[in-house]
Amino acid sequence: MQKYFDCNLWVEGYEYKNGATDKINELEKKLKKNNIDKAILTNKLSLSYDWEIGNSELIENSELQKKENIFFSAVIVPELFTDKNLEKYMKKRLKEKARIIRIFPKSHLFYINDFYMNKVYDFLSNYRIPLMIDLKQLDITSNKSFAIWDLKDLLSRHKGMPVIMECSLKQLMFSRLFYPLLAEYENLYIELSNLLLIDQIEDIAKRFGSHRIIFGSNYPNLDLEISAGRLMLSDLPEKMLEDIAYKNLEKILRRIKIG
Repeated sequence: MQKYFDCNLWVEGYEYKNGATDKINELEKKLKKNNIDKAILTNKLSLSYDWEIGNSELIENSELQKKENIFFSAVIVPELFTDKNLEKYMKKRLKEKARIIRIFPKSHLFYINDFYMNKVYDFLSNYRIPLMIDLKQLDITSNKSFAIWDLKDLLSRHKGMPVIMECSLKQLMFSRLFYPLLAEYENLYIELSNLLLIDQIEDIAKRFGSHRIIFGSNYPNLDLEISAGRLMLSDLPEKMLEDIAYKNLEKILRRIKIG
């Protein structure tokens, strides 16, 4: 039975404060039921309320810290560089099992190529820490005008930093935007939670290799069963399925310089 490493599982951080044993047990049951062996959690509060309060409330949960199969993402903004000690902050989060950095430039009102963000990207690239971004966060006009050249510049300038791009069904109609980037930059990966249309997963794997696709559920926006079911219903060979479901993300995380 195929196991999964989920890079994109959302939780409400205020529900996971220390002592929330019942909530944690409920989460573990859901993961086990859907063969999700490991998961990286993101706090919704970090996106909708305050990036650092959200990070802290989830990542510093002592019970979750003890779970060997649970890891975290940390949401960041340019103020990380201006208001905090970047190196100290990042090393602390790495020790606390943060394994992915996420940015939401449109929601948090900054440009992806912000001067201070490039300082952060330099650090991430040096430590090989993956960055995750949703393609719709580059839709700067809300009218399908994507800041693709800024993404291209980021990929080119920070080649040591793996970039995992999340897309919705609607955004994937614009494959002309990111297929050239996949062809040019080996540090770009696609998260599959919304690759639900016919041959989307298969086409990316055929063109660029299955090693460029990362498993994510986008739960609870999607049911946990949907992404796993779509992958298993593809006609990809077993080796490719294993790479996408688990091994690709594991390889990326293994390269992080944590010490």
